[in-house]
Parts: sequence; C-alpha cells; structure tokens
Amino acid sequence: MKLLFCEGSSLSARETLSALAPLNYEIIICDPNPLCICRFTQFKIKYYRCPSINSDIDGYYEKIVEIIKAEKVDVLVPVHEHALLFSKKLNELKKITHIELPEFIPEINWFSV
Repeated sequence: MKLLFCEGSSLSARETLSALAPLNYEIIICDPNPLCICRFTQFKIKYYRCPSINSDIDGYYEKIVEIIKAEKVDVLVPVHEHALLFSKKLNELKKITHIELPEFIPEINWFSV
C-alpha cells in the first residue's frame, strides 16, 4: 500500500512515518524542503519536491494530484493545515485516492475558531 504524506517537515509527520513505515507501507513524502526531517530515517521512502503551500497553493495542490496519479497512491495522509485545503477538494480527491476528512463548511469562520 502506498501512502502519500503531504508534508515531511513537521515532527508530527516524522512520528507518523515512524509508526507506519515498519508496517511495510510504501511511504512517499512531498515537501518543498529537500532537507525535511522525514528524509532522515532508517526507512525507505520516496521524496518529491513541491511548491510551498504558503506561497503557491495551486501549484502545491497540482503537484499532490500529479504524484497521486503517477504513483497510484492508495491513501493521502493530511498533516496540519493541509487538511483544510484537502477538505475543500474532498470530492475531487476521493475520485483518485483514499482520504478521510470532514467536508469543508464555508459558513464557519475557520480562523476565529
């Protein structure tokens, strides 16, 4: 099974990688930083460089979709603020991979919660 981590720079992503990689999942990391923490692991991973979600959200999303299709990713693993973007694109993403998130609700002011 192939898992795509949508970022590899956070400690949360690194801890998730450490929990899942020993289970023989194929791990793919997408991150703008080629020196992201998830690349320094004893486990075999595949790395893709992508645009930063903060400076090029459309380019970032396009790269994620490109990787999902090229690698035939089974599960997209959202980490942190990436989940907000993916919740907005949930119907589109569910057509090409598995992802579990609640749908985006535009009536909620997400930045005041």
